[in-house]
Amino acid sequence: LLVSKEFTEPFDSPIAYGKYIASLANMLGEGVLVQRLGDLLDGRRTTHKRLERSLLQPS
Repeated sequence: LLVSKEFTEPFDSPIAYGKYIASLANMLGEGVLVQRLGDLLDGRRTTHKRLERSLLQPS
């Protein structure tokens, strides 16, 4: 999720704002959203099948 936003003064909590937006994305996606760089560069979604074939190791 890439978004640019210019805030007006005074705005002193950009980290909290970013965390809130991330929590909404996780809620809507029913879990953590993952996008592989290769899929992003190819302009396509990361599917469960592609994710299984990747070198990603969940922590």
